[in-house]
Amino acid sequence: MQSDDRIELQKVRDFGDVMSDTFKILRQGIRPLGKSMIYFAGPFIVMLSVVTGLFNEEMAVFWNRMVSGAFQGIRPSQGLQSDYYSAVSALNIS
Repeated sequence: MQSDDRIELQKVRDFGDVMSDTFKILRQGIRPLGKSMIYFAGPFIVMLSVVTGLFNEEMAVFWNRMVSGAFQGIRPSQGLQSDYYSAVSALNIS
């Protein structure tokens, strides 16, 4: 940031100056904020997206089986939930 780009924070401004200085501050700070958000939150967002996609896929398959009647006559201990489905749902909850 150069010396002429500095914004004096404790200054009496009219409405137009307040709006223009607000956008100047946002323009100065958006790039470092964006970089830090991508650096820190990016991996978690990607992991959450993958886990949520896997969970939704499993739920769609489960729902299609329920609608088609594929589970009629199956005892609950025979595997309405696979180990994979349990792991995906546990990751999605946490």
